[in-house]
Amino acid sequence: MPIIDLESNASIKELLADSKNGEVDIDPIAYFQRFALNTSLTLNYGIRIQGNIDNELLKEIVHVERIVSNFRSTSNNWQDYIPFLRLWPSRNTEAQEYRLRRDKYLTLLLDMLEEKMAKGEDKPCITGNILKDPEAKLNDGELYLSKTRYSLTQSAAEIKSICLTMVSAGLDTVPGNLIMGIAYLSSPHGQEIQQQAYDEIIKVYPDGDAWEKCLAEEKVPYITAFVKEVLRFWTVIPICLPRKSIKDIRWEGATIPAGTTFYMVRPLPPQSLTHYKLTPLPPLERPRRRLRPHPLPQPPRLPPLPLPLHP
Repeated sequence: MPIIDLESNASIKELLADSKNGEVDIDPIAYFQRFALNTSLTLNYGIRIQGNIDNELLKEIVHVERIVSNFRSTSNNWQDYIPFLRLWPSRNTEAQEYRLRRDKYLTLLLDMLEEKMAKGEDKPCITGNILKDPEAKLNDGELYLSKTRYSLTQSAAEIKSICLTMVSAGLDTVPGNLIMGIAYLSSPHGQEIQQQAYDEIIKVYPDGDAWEKCLAEEKVPYITAFVKEVLRFWTVIPICLPRKSIKDIRWEGATIPAGTTFYMVRPLPPQSLTHYKLTPLPPLERPRRRLRPHPLPQPPRLPPLPLPLHP
């Protein structure tokens, strides 16, 4: 994908430059956060944040989204679980502050897209397609007139909801996954995996053109297997924000009424494996196990559907 190619190339190039070709220790988190955010912004708005990791807009979005994510955590927001603590409203005040800060940059990003649309300079993206399509309907929202020549059949709140999800989702997951993968590669056994991966790449691309060819083909099974192993380092979010249905939903002969609250199923943390009697996955140590002729047996999983609760 051109988006992934651009952002990964920008991150790797800057990591190499800022570390003086590996001579200076640096914290890679900010580079991965920019990678995740720019990917999301390109998909949703058709724009990306220019400049390096010290860009003020980048730092503001990353900081605010981190704080907002903490609000839903049982370890950071005890007021939601211990009613007595609600006598001190400081946390609620902080939540209000960060909501306003989030609204500010969401409005800025949408304004940037609308300005480009008005000039005919916008690129294909999710929100742009919705703004341009008069037949697009999400929740049968009221007609909303944008500042551009395009009209909307969604309410402003619905557009904001889509943009909010796209901006925050990548920052919650992608940087952590990349960091865990690189952290393992930094271990003694990770060094062995690096050497094996390098040897496999050279076997397939002896002329040293792997960097160009990887954009068009996938011919190194060991690398594919390694990527699948790294993807097992998912990010666990203990409490995902609930959703409420806006119309009746038919599912397997039953009707889930409008107004039902849904709690989204999230991947289980390791300590839940014993509780749910699930088979733990083996550690990231043998990417070659994914190269077997027969697929690996998969442990049982919870259903990938939201769990509805009656209103």
